[in-house]
Formats: sequence, structure tokens, C-alpha cells
Amino acid sequence: MKYLILFLIDILSIEIILRSKYIFLINSQIKLSKKATYIFLKKNISDDLKQKIITQYSILMIKDSLHLLFNMLKISLIISIPCILINNYFNFLFSIQTILISILFFIIYGIFRNLIKNV
Repeated sequence: MKYLILFLIDILSIEIILRSKYIFLINSQIKLSKKATYIFLKKNISDDLKQKIITQYSILMIKDSLHLLFNMLKISLIISIPCILINNYFNFLFSIQTILISILFFIIYGIFRNLIKNV
């Protein structure tokens, strides 16, 4: 039963990460910070223009950060519910054996998902 719940947690976590475009959001954060640094270090751009541009970049970075945080909170909630309801599930969830099995579930589900997607 614990392994079935673990498998469901893994599936839900993968789907949250994939559907929220998590990697895209992280790459967006990196690009925006590089752009902001580039603008900040330019000597030929006026301070007023720098202030406006960096403010816009900051707002976009905050939106992306909140989106990332919200997704991590959803995954944390999915993990914490069984830990609260099932006795010793927390110890089970964070044992080395369970982590390795969870990684194996991730890989198998990823392969299975790609096979279905390509059909």
C-alpha cells in the first residue's frame, strides 16, 4: 500500500513539474537576471531608463518565482498528506531504499509517458 501511494505521489509530482513548464520558468529566471545585469552594467544607458527596465525585469522575475514557489508548495502538500495520515510514512518516504525506488518510478513513468505521447 505504501508503494502504491509512493507511485501516486511520484506521478502527481512529475505531472505538476511537466505541466507547469518548470524548466522553462527556471531558464526564464536565468535569462532575466542576465539581462538585468547586462542593463545595469551598461554605461551608455541613462539611469532613468535602467530603472524602468530593471523594474520590469524584476516584476517578471517575481511572477516566475511565485509560480515556481506555488508549484513546490503543491508538491509539498501532496507529499505531506500521506505523512500526516499514515503512521511512519515519513520515515518510509525518506529512506534510501524508497528514494531509489522513487527514482526508478520516475524513470519508468517518464519512459511510459513518452511512449504514449509518441503513439
